[in-house]
Amino acid sequence: MNGVVDGVVKYGNEVSNEGVTIFRQGTFSDETYNWGGNYIKGKQWAADNPLITKDYARKYGLPYENTGKPDWIVKGNIDMNYQMRPAPASHNNPTNKGGGIKIIPDNPNKIEDIYIAINKLIENLE
Repeated sequence: MNGVVDGVVKYGNEVSNEGVTIFRQGTFSDETYNWGGNYIKGKQWAADNPLITKDYARKYGLPYENTGKPDWIVKGNIDMNYQMRPAPASHNNPTNKGGGIKIIPDNPNKIEDIYIAINKLIENLE
């Protein structure tokens, strides 16, 4: 079933039979901003690579604390049920309007082939 139902984008009954490569970026905690940091295996992912996607933070509605250069980027693969929906606007950064398609795996703890690039490695990849 493809299409939009109740504002949620549905593709192929929300099932991936071939696997999907997903990405996530984040920052470590920062007491200056009372920011607890992001989780490596968080609930919300993207099909776009943050290293090569222009205005990634804007496209995915990332909060102020996660808008600058990320401390880490994660790439993984999923072969499980997932949902796809438009990313909402940031709750605290009005320039980050959202709208990119976020991927929500049924079980983020079962994401396979996780690769992490930490800040210094990110500088070398750019």
